[in-house]
Amino acid sequence: MKKLLSLVLAVAMLLSLCACGSKEPTSNPGATDDESGIAPLNITFNVAVSGEMYDAMTNKFAERCKELSDGAITVQTVAAGTLGSAREVVEACQLNSVNMIWAADSELDQVVGNLSWAWLPYTVTNYEQADEYYNEGWIDEAIAEICAEAGITCVAGSENGTRLMCTKGVIVDSIDKMKGLKVRVPEQAPLVRFYSLCGSLPSTITASESFSAMQQGTVDGSDNTLVNLNNLGFFDIVDCITALNYQYSSAKICANKAWYDALSDAQREVIEQAAAEAGLLLRDWIRDNEAQLFEKAESMNITVVNPDEAFQAELKKAASVMWEEAYGDYPEEYHHYIDKMIETFGN
Repeated sequence: MKKLLSLVLAVAMLLSLCACGSKEPTSNPGATDDESGIAPLNITFNVAVSGEMYDAMTNKFAERCKELSDGAITVQTVAAGTLGSAREVVEACQLNSVNMIWAADSELDQVVGNLSWAWLPYTVTNYEQADEYYNEGWIDEAIAEICAEAGITCVAGSENGTRLMCTKGVIVDSIDKMKGLKVRVPEQAPLVRFYSLCGSLPSTITASESFSAMQQGTVDGSDNTLVNLNNLGFFDIVDCITALNYQYSSAKICANKAWYDALSDAQREVIEQAAAEAGLLLRDWIRDNEAQLFEKAESMNITVVNPDEAFQAELKKAASVMWEEAYGDYPEEYHHYIDKMIETFGN
């Protein structure tokens, strides 16, 4: 009996050791099969807006994650609109209800706060400035630090274009034509203030509701980027697009910081490369197709207005008020950013 009991115990120990040695790779972030392997990981990813190129960016991110990890990292797309408004999407990332998102910097600001000094009106006004000072420059670095403090990691840069205005029933070719206009703006205090200084009556309406607001006459105009105006269908109902070009709209592919920090180095390396390629895909498309979108608008009998020097001077005069007001809008620890913006773009 003693020999039989010893044999049973030995077999049990052997089976236990075999089971440990053949354990399947864990799907927990940060775990790996071995020193060179990448543990299985499923990423939930959301973009608040829809459209052909936003879908292409999302697909690019998913495909490259899978390719670069030999199938270990997959991306589960959370459909646009299912998480709510742009603010709610950023909040979902902050709470890790969704692992990663694409969001414009101005949308991040709605949750993170203290970012809008980076796009004071009529500072960054062209892509050359954007690439030198914003994208991968000191502005981006500062934004990343502030977002990290709020629990959001900026993984890679992207773009949303420059902001302009479309109108129905009026051709806006001077600042006088802006006075009294009811203009839809996103839930962003700097945009509300800018249009107020131009004499307009801004109304905060989400992007998804902006088309119906214009169609129903709730507003006379809508502020957005050119690509978004096209995606949302505004080209079918507006009479004029005024290229105010008063604010550069950068964007980021972001992640919940706690979730991202728990990943292995190998997982983060794959995600960063895939995100960089996907973000650049959208940035290049926006820049390459801007002229074609303006041509499309004109072919649909939409008047495109490029403000002349007199109009620009009035717009910049209104904007300069916000430069001075900015010091009162932020705690003192952010004033050096405002100083640097005015020093860099004051001319």
